[in-house]
Amino acid sequence: MSDSITSISFCKRSCGPHSLSPEKAPPHQLTRLPSDYIRDHVRLTTQPIEEPPNDEQFLWLLEQMDAKQALMVSTDYPHWDFDDPIAAFARVPEDLKRRIFFDNAAELYGKKLGLTAAPTDGAAHP
Repeated sequence: MSDSITSISFCKRSCGPHSLSPEKAPPHQLTRLPSDYIRDHVRLTTQPIEEPPNDEQFLWLLEQMDAKQALMVSTDYPHWDFDDPIAAFARVPEDLKRRIFFDNAAELYGKKLGLTAAPTDGAAHP
């Protein structure tokens, strides 16, 4: 089996620490753990997202799922019963929020969109 796997994103799935849990390697010819392939090639979205009762648990959840690299914001538009990402991430540190709201998607899709760097003014620049 080749290590050349295309990056994908899953939408409309709940995300939590179980999403990137290590698994037993299947008996065929993988050269790395399945969890390594997932971390390198799979991105999760924030809709729906579990919101624990306190900030410390929410930040722990984000850390466990490697949100800094693996999580991208989604709105669930046009549904009315969505988890508002602005409210859900209101108390998340700005650098992590920027990764979730922009940088992770730009890194995944940026070449296709012609993005070369993350904007500093809040707007995407080709």
